[in-house]
Formats: sequence, C-alpha cells, structure tokens
Amino acid sequence: MQGFPVTTLRNIGGMKQFNFIPNEHVGSLPFYTGKLIESAVTPLGGKTWFTGYSTFQKLLWREEEQLSEHGNFYQQTLSGFVPWHDDVLQELMEEMSGYRHIIDAYNNNGKRILAGTIENGLRFSATFDSGAVPGVVKGYAFRFFTESGERVPFYEP
Repeated sequence: MQGFPVTTLRNIGGMKQFNFIPNEHVGSLPFYTGKLIESAVTPLGGKTWFTGYSTFQKLLWREEEQLSEHGNFYQQTLSGFVPWHDDVLQELMEEMSGYRHIIDAYNNNGKRILAGTIENGLRFSATFDSGAVPGVVKGYAFRFFTESGERVPFYEP
C-alpha cells in the first residue's frame, strides 16, 4: 500500500462515448496484466460492435464498491439518455434488454475501459419518460449494469 497518487490538473468528469456488443457475439476477451489491457476483444465471425449514443453530459460510468460477508464486489453501471420516441427506438430498447453486453467506453480524459465478460455481461434496461410539460425532452433513460468481483480494467494508453 502507498499514499494516493498526485493527480494532474486535467480531470474532466463524465463519459464521452461507448460501444457495446452482446456477450454471446464475442469469441474471446483480451488478457490483461494488473488493470491494463494490451489487446482487443475478438468478436465471433460476422459479428461487430454497435455504437452507443447518449445526450451530451448525460453519459455516466459508476462503479460502487459493496461490502458483504462473502467479500467485496462492485456494482457497475453505464447510464445515459437517448432523446426521441418512435417505434424503431422502442423496438431497439426492447431487443437490447434480451441480451447481456460487453461495453467499451471512453471517458472525457481519453481513458478507455472494458466492462463485462462473456460469462458476466451487463444487463440492459430503459425507461421512457414523456416529460410533464412542453419543452421537456422526452426519451429513454437507459442503463447497462452488473455486479463483478473486480473493478474494470483500462486499455493501455
């Protein structure tokens, strides 16, 4: 153990972007040393990553440590907001909840994380809100979530 590291002045909050893939579409995950990933995820033949979207300043990664008598674990959540409401988006939200996912996400400082595994993908849920008054943006608040025995690893810079 050692003291806290000195941080740089640039430490911008929030997440910038993310990609996702159903865990059943992944052939293998990269090995990593400590918390640094040195190679890419390998999708199964013909499968690919999907690009995620969230309204600016609404995309958030949260990793909350929980204590239990069986050891510590982490509640991991990527949440955001997608504006709009139509049949195509509604169908996508419903379809995504039928899968578990692996997430590849970048924060606003350029750090990149990999969340989820083939055995423990993140679940997906979305809640639509029309807003109570005109002028409020209607859309889906969504989240990818799981519990894990370890924190997420980072991609090597």
